[in-house]
Formats: sequence, C-alpha cells, structure tokens
Amino acid sequence: MPPCSIESRPIVTQVRDPGLSGQSTASTVAVQTYSKAIYDQSQSNVWAAPTTASFGAQSLPLTLTLAPWSMNVVIIH
Repeated sequence: MPPCSIESRPIVTQVRDPGLSGQSTASTVAVQTYSKAIYDQSQSNVWAAPTTASFGAQSLPLTLTLAPWSMNVVIIH
C-alpha cells in the first residue's frame, strides 16, 4: 500500500487518499483522536483516553478534517 499524503496547516490537517487498492466503500470508519485538550489534562496528572468517533459506512476516498495539534488514527474496514 502506498503511503498516505498528509498536508499540515496551522488550523487543519487533512489525510488524502490512502490508496486502498481501488476500494470505493468502507463498511465502517472510526477515528480515534488524542487531542491537545486531552494531553493538557496530563499536566494535572489526569491520564484520559483518546476519544473515538464512529462514522458507519462511507464512500472512499475519504476526506476528513482533523483537529489541530492532535494525533489521529483512522480505522477503515
């Protein structure tokens, strides 16, 4: 699988066409996010888990708008 193309901007990061072998749909898509707000809680010794958003079936390629200063895992089934 070819690497994802990632574009970073101060406000938005977008993941573009991960090259999923010609698939046009995904049965489920989920995004796990470890945001700056979650990270900031660690300064008070609070160790919160990432949030998970489920989007159900989606057409591919998929365009996502991700929060700035966050780490994201996109799970495509």
